[in-house]
Amino acid sequence: MRRLIAVLVVAVTVGFAGNAYALVGTEAGGRVKYAYNGSTSPDSGTCGNDWATDVADRRYFVYKDKAVDGSYRVKVKFNNGTFTTAQGDSPEKCEAGTNNTVSAGVTGSFSGFVILKVTGEDGTWTPTKDVNCASSNCFISEFVAAAFGGSATFTTPDFYFSYTTTNVIACEDHWVNSQTGNGGDIATFCA
Repeated sequence: MRRLIAVLVVAVTVGFAGNAYALVGTEAGGRVKYAYNGSTSPDSGTCGNDWATDVADRRYFVYKDKAVDGSYRVKVKFNNGTFTTAQGDSPEKCEAGTNNTVSAGVTGSFSGFVILKVTGEDGTWTPTKDVNCASSNCFISEFVAAAFGGSATFTTPDFYFSYTTTNVIACEDHWVNSQTGNGGDIATFCA
C-alpha cells in the first residue's frame, strides 16, 4: 500500500502546474493529504525581521471529522526544509535580549509543523477534490481560502520548528521556534 501511495503522489504531483495542491488521498485516521514540493517563503525572527529564506515540501493534512464547535483541524508539515540566511538580527535576538547577528549565506536544514483550527468554512471543502491556490507557494492563508472558502479563518494553537546550520562559522547553530517557547539561536556573531 505504501508503494501505491508513493506512486500516486508522484503521478498526481507531476500532473499539476505550480499552483495546485495534489490530492494524495485519505490516510488512516481520517486525514486527507495534499502535497506540494519546493515552497519558498521568508522566515521571520523574534525581532520581526526576515532572517532567512526557507524552501520546503509542504504537506497539508485535513481531518475529515469536524470538531464539536464545527471547526476543522489541519496539520501542515514542512519536510526536507532548507534555509539560507539574510544579513541582520539573528532569529532569537529580541526574545533572548542578545546582540546576536547572522551573516548572509549561512545555510542549514529545518523541519516542523503548524496545527490550524479552521472556522467559518462555507462548505467549499470536499475531501475528494484538489485545492488550487492563488500562488505557486500556496501559503497557509491561501490554502485555507482555497480549500474552505473566502470566509474561512484560522488560528494556530500549536507549532514547532527546529533549525540547524551546516556552516562551521556559526557561534549558535541550532534554534527551536515553538508555541511553548524558543531556544538556542542561529548566529554568526554572538554577544
